[in-house]
Amino acid sequence: MRAKIQYDITVVVPVFNDWEKCLECLDTLGKQTFPVERYEVIVVDNGSVNVPRLQTYPFHMSLLSCKTPGSYAARNVAVERASGRILAFTDADCLADKSWLTNGWDCIGAQPDAVGIVSGRVAVKVTDANSLWKSALQLHDAALAFQQDRYAKRGYGLTANLFIRRELFNVIGLFNEKRLSGGDAEYCFRAKNAGLQLSHCTEAVVYHPARDSFTALAKKARRVAGGRVRHGEYRRRIRGLLLAALPPIMPLARLAKYPHTPMKVKLCSLLIVLGLWPIRFSEMVRVLLGGTARRT
Repeated sequence: MRAKIQYDITVVVPVFNDWEKCLECLDTLGKQTFPVERYEVIVVDNGSVNVPRLQTYPFHMSLLSCKTPGSYAARNVAVERASGRILAFTDADCLADKSWLTNGWDCIGAQPDAVGIVSGRVAVKVTDANSLWKSALQLHDAALAFQQDRYAKRGYGLTANLFIRRELFNVIGLFNEKRLSGGDAEYCFRAKNAGLQLSHCTEAVVYHPARDSFTALAKKARRVAGGRVRHGEYRRRIRGLLLAALPPIMPLARLAKYPHTPMKVKLCSLLIVLGLWPIRFSEMVRVLLGGTARRT
């Protein structure tokens, strides 16, 4: 049962065992320049061990639960309950710029009806590192993660910062909740195949902290790699595996060209890319052979 329209925007935030960062995200959502009476926030817990007692926020907030593993299943629960004309998706570990909703609303409103999806910028937040290794780890995320402008040229955007017209879900359907990774791209391509377009808005910004441990980067690499070959035509999955077996030339090139960075930091970050390469490939092989894709 679709909820009646009551707000201009519904913000959707799925969370799984990351409530400390989610609370910081909610704080930033309470400081938006967009009129507070015009948006709601739906947080969907996806099976966290502990769910804290939430404080009162200036916006209307709903806390829902989704037992089906996966952030896309959680987002579908929110979509079913959302009453906003526009759905704004972000992640629990993102911090919204104070003008995020204002700029996102203006951007999608200025587009023709054929543009049903607008991706926003995900700026990687780098902190002062106290070692060469930490600097190199953060450089990896700053140079290679969340490249929304590049993704938009390919026709998709990440749900870390994505605005979608509510009625689009009536046409395209919900996210593919069987996917643990890549469900945002799959949804955008479904919309594209239906004749709808995606636009990119650099003014609508959320911030994501740079990962500063190799363990965190490896977890993400496994999750994304496994999700990439878990679904789809077997021929395409094999092709993805063969491409993953090739040396990561493009990431290495982007790191080498990254501006205003000492060469020793770049060299260390290049080693990180090479270290993640076999991790990513072996995970794809494991999932293709019938292994379970990882959530984290």
